[in-house]
Amino acid sequence: MHYLGIARRAQGWNASLEGMARDLLSRWAQQGRVAGQGGAERPTEADSPRYHPLDEAIRQLRSGDPQLARLIVEGIADGEDAVRASAILGYILLFEKRYDEAAARFERAAKEEAGARAAAVGRAHLHLARQELDEADAAFARLIAAQGPKGGEGADAFTSLVERMVHLGAGWLHANRNEHLEAIRHFDGALALDADDVLALLGKGNSLFGLQRLDEAAALFERIL
Repeated sequence: MHYLGIARRAQGWNASLEGMARDLLSRWAQQGRVAGQGGAERPTEADSPRYHPLDEAIRQLRSGDPQLARLIVEGIADGEDAVRASAILGYILLFEKRYDEAAARFERAAKEEAGARAAAVGRAHLHLARQELDEADAAFARLIAAQGPKGGEGADAFTSLVERMVHLGAGWLHANRNEHLEAIRHFDGALALDADDVLALLGKGNSLFGLQRLDEAAALFERIL
């Protein structure tokens, strides 16, 4: 099983990229502040819909820029957002095949309710990446049976990402076993949450190819290109 690398691997951060991440975080902070415990200031819930760093990190991840996504999530230090940011960073490290570092991020996220499901999804992917297929199968089965929050229209970006990762992992697992019809069912589950999810499109295309449904596979690959 190949993680198709969300996109370009990091070649080292440069000043312009770091500056962009600081600017994005600054935009969020300037939307509105309230005094928190100890006098700390943080954006209000009412002001945050215009811009949220987690959403921006997920957008960058989805568009193929894990470097900027990493810098954004590393700048989130407080509250539930920091827990979710830890899980997102774990996913980035997972795609980079830095499995021990990813596991540490998932361990941190799992300690809080806000990150528990995202961490469980990450750990299931770690089993899959390490070719521990029986463990991965059991983990994804538990996640699917648990039926987490719906990640479709109206869901926040973090929930949508986590639920797509469930379907992607289950799809890759079945594809590894040449169970392509079942794999396609899960890739379609991811595409129901995000019709343009490139990893789901690639996975479905590969499984269609494995079933010798070549015209359908070619149409999907053309869509990606």
